Amino acid sequence: MDYYAIIINWTHIKDNLHPTKTRGIREVIDIYTNRNYFDWDYEHKIFDKLKFTDIHIHARNMNNTELGFTPLEAEKVLRISLGKLDDLPNVLSSFYKEKSNKKYPNVKHLKLEIDYVQPENEELTLFEIENKNLSSWKNFHIFPQYRTVFGFRDKLMPEFHLKVPKGMEIIDNSVELVVCPDKNGNFPLKYYPPEVTVTKPRTRKKHDIYLEEKQMKIFNKKIDEYIKKEYNFGIFVAYKAKHGLRFKFISFFAFSTLIISVLITASSIISLIFKLPIIKSTELTIGLGLFTMLIPLLVMYMDILVNNYEIPYNKYVLYSIIGSFMLLILQIMTNLASLYIL
Repeated sequence: MDYYAIIINWTHIKDNLHPTKTRGIREVIDIYTNRNYFDWDYEHKIFDKLKFTDIHIHARNMNNTELGFTPLEAEKVLRISLGKLDDLPNVLSSFYKEKSNKKYPNVKHLKLEIDYVQPENEELTLFEIENKNLSSWKNFHIFPQYRTVFGFRDKLMPEFHLKVPKGMEIIDNSVELVVCPDKNGNFPLKYYPPEVTVTKPRTRKKHDIYLEEKQMKIFNKKIDEYIKKEYNFGIFVAYKAKHGLRFKFISFFAFSTLIISVLITASSIISLIFKLPIIKSTELTIGLGLFTMLIPLLVMYMDILVNNYEIPYNKYVLYSIIGSFMLLILQIMTNLASLYIL
């Protein structure tokens, strides 16, 4: 007699803004089965039938062996081949202490790891920039803040593991969990902080999002009701993220340098026209100093860019650095030329 059951699963989310907007998802699923295949219901997993790419499946408790799979279009599942049952680890002996389980022979334990990527497309907007909403100054931020939502259709686990884009961090008290029977949000069940706990990493690794056991049971009870009524339910997790202070400083310094470069270049031209040597000498010193400071800034920017970290107004930071270089070269040349003219 065939047997399979999902014991527990964890969801790991990794969001990226650069070089392209994508969401990496890793599901770790503990399974008891005596079949040599497992059907992963991707339509049921991914809300709104979103497309995904770059899928890899491994058996974590079989030396991380990569498993093959076959898409079954009619059933909307991936049939994962588990190989020979004898090669799989046995279940715990406590499994057969239950009388109802004794009728299932040769049940094995498998820990699956399924990795896939959701790219942003016409059907999926991964990130919304919140400072575009200028309906009130309260909603405006000098540096952009991002809001994102991800959804799935499984029962809720007590924790999620979330990696935000490099160079960003979750904004305090911004995580929300919602369960509803459809995309329009009918009959919502919501939880906000303090029911939801987020632990921040010391370095840019992962955030752990915890839901209290009491709230989790309420969520899963509601999901059981929806399943019995065949509602098209979904669980949504939303959070807001902002750039780290170090990356904000890089943007601020680049923009400030551009403004100063414009001012001292204009001042150098005026000094040349009106023959003001004191101002000219001061401007040359400032220009050379700024030019020297821009070189490590450019090196730092390129290193951050290569490692896919997020900088506020990334494109404009590059334009500011290039513009500053050009203006300072013009300013230095103007001051040097004035030494021969004056």
